Amino acid sequence: MNKTIFLLFVLSLITACKKDSSSDPITTPTAPTAPTNSTESKAEISFKTQALTFANTSTDIYFEFDVNTAGSMEVGDFQVNSAGTVSCAQKAIEESQKRLKLSQCSGDGKLSVTFNGATADSVLINNTNDPIFSTAKDIKVNTSGDTVYVFDSNLRAILKVDLATGNRTIISNDSKGSGNNFSSPQAMIINNDESFAYVLEAGSVKALTKVDLTTGNRTIISNASTGTGTNFTSPLGLSFNSNETIIYVIDSSVDAIFAVDPSSGDRTIVSSNSFGTGENYTNPSTLTISSDDSTAYVVNMFNEKQILQVDLLNGNRTIITDTVSVGSGETFGNLRSLELYNDNNDNENNEQSLLAFDSTANAIMKIQISDGTRSFISSDSVGNGPLGESLVTMTTLGKKSYLIDSNLDYLISADLSSGNREYVSMSNVGIGDTLKSVNASAVDPDGNILVIDDETNSLYRIDATTGNRSVVSGPEKGTGISFSSPYSIALNSTGAKGYVIDLSLDTLFEVEMNTGNRTVISDSNTGTGSVFNNPYGLALTADDSTAYIIDAGSKAVYQVDIATGDRTIISNISTGTGDAFSGCYGIILNSAETLAYVVNAFSGNLMSVDLSNGNRVIVSSNSSVGSGQPLGFSKSITFNSDQTKIYAFSQGTIDNILEVVLANGNRTIISDNSTGIGHYFNNPGTISLHPDGNHIYTFDSTERALVKVNLSTGNRELVSK
Repeated sequence: MNKTIFLLFVLSLITACKKDSSSDPITTPTAPTAPTNSTESKAEISFKTQALTFANTSTDIYFEFDVNTAGSMEVGDFQVNSAGTVSCAQKAIEESQKRLKLSQCSGDGKLSVTFNGATADSVLINNTNDPIFSTAKDIKVNTSGDTVYVFDSNLRAILKVDLATGNRTIISNDSKGSGNNFSSPQAMIINNDESFAYVLEAGSVKALTKVDLTTGNRTIISNASTGTGTNFTSPLGLSFNSNETIIYVIDSSVDAIFAVDPSSGDRTIVSSNSFGTGENYTNPSTLTISSDDSTAYVVNMFNEKQILQVDLLNGNRTIITDTVSVGSGETFGNLRSLELYNDNNDNENNEQSLLAFDSTANAIMKIQISDGTRSFISSDSVGNGPLGESLVTMTTLGKKSYLIDSNLDYLISADLSSGNREYVSMSNVGIGDTLKSVNASAVDPDGNILVIDDETNSLYRIDATTGNRSVVSGPEKGTGISFSSPYSIALNSTGAKGYVIDLSLDTLFEVEMNTGNRTVISDSNTGTGSVFNNPYGLALTADDSTAYIIDAGSKAVYQVDIATGDRTIISNISTGTGDAFSGCYGIILNSAETLAYVVNAFSGNLMSVDLSNGNRVIVSSNSSVGSGQPLGFSKSITFNSDQTKIYAFSQGTIDNILEVVLANGNRTIISDNSTGIGHYFNNPGTISLHPDGNHIYTFDSTERALVKVNLSTGNRELVSK
């Protein structure tokens, strides 16, 4: 992936044009103007097709082109095509680079350019990037095709996505709307006038919930206490009949299709292994209903993997395709959705095929109902454009399907005629590599954030203003032994050098921040003393002469001489008194450099370590010292500005930031998904103090996002993703 803020199109032919450069302000998209020289024809150019066609920026975007036939080229000849609220202040031709520059672009939506019949791929600009998709469970497009509704199980929320701009809005969640909070959602449908959503929940709830899309209010309309009939056990899929008077539900434990009356909640089994003939249900997972309400189509996912055709009058079941003997073509894996498809798009009742999203193949599959023939109509070999990383479900309207990637936080559309795919909504902030597994962070003197990614084995710098990510040191940047599993970082007083602990190599590195060059400071071959054995946390003295390292394998704090690499254990079970270290990952020093602080992640104890004698004292404990919210699993801690408090990220049932008062050990939640607004924590880990002392940075590994948290309000905002 290109690491710049603009789309790059490779030049294949360079020919001269008449002017060196020109520029015009952009007011509204305009048609091309005639060339200044009426006797000279316009140049013929081509834009290279790109699978990755998006940006997230409020500055400049470039469209590069090849000149195929020489001719006139005026800035006014380039038509700017925009959708949504996106706009740019100015456009200019940069002849030497053969590109059109659009300056100061902002807003949300899609942007493209056309010149003499050639049109560039659209760029998606999506600056309104919160909330982000976390663990999308189901999606549905509305009948007008301008909105997609997303149910996110981690956020426990229904989100509304504007397809013109990509903007996302929470419609209903724990803090929006009244009624029972969502618990274990499995599937969702939206009625035609978009007044209500119906959410199917499994787990302990086992209910069908009606959600008012205006207020967010939630009402259970069918469960063990509401409505009559056999209770749900493991409901997984649902679908309306044509006039929305019946909701059909498939239950993978009861192995049955229920017809639910939404007005009363009454449940009637219309097909099961004991009602109707034919192939038994074996872990049925999703269903769809024909437009004449006569037939259900059900995915049977156990063993042979089948799609069943079910007569809703008598419950009889027939295999229309499977992985053994019925139908031919592509072999399917894990089918995550099922929809009827009108091949000709000329009659809503002309349902000749089924569409399914196969998450194993990462492809949209079409199944002919008549003979079970299976073919991919959008995949890595059919159509162009992004395929995502972990697409989970699909919704379709006409000739366009929408798919959601729960890892990369993208909503993608697929043209079913061509198979081509493009981004519709995303939450990218900044440009550069996608960070994947960040364990530690530090803030440099300029306020930028340094993070270690142990999946790419690289040290990155994140610009605190733009969110841009650049490699400081890694496999392709800097000399010296490469990182293997870098885990922690500390900067020297000037920010010119970084010190990195490598967990796999049991090594302390010094990194030149301007070159990325790596030098071993201490390991089994450098320096004297007991060798490291799974070193995790790292802190540096103010004069840059000494590092203190917490080692999980040795259950010890090491003092390391930066000049020689010599190692001395200053606290462990044999050195100093107090509780032994257990599962300690982070370490910090007070300004007097007399005490270190570490967290025993498994016991939830925050301890001070006297650097003169190794004595360990519990300053906050879930069981004995201080009161308040228990400290969960924590890998990273930081001081407040005056070092009277410590902030810790506490992972557990509810991920949160805790403030620990050192004078008494009391613990208070500063921010979690119910305290403060903004980004929802999913798997946060690192923690660093912002230079203003009023915010902290944390990295959410599941969302691959750097988040800034306001310590006064608990509000959270994305900095880089």
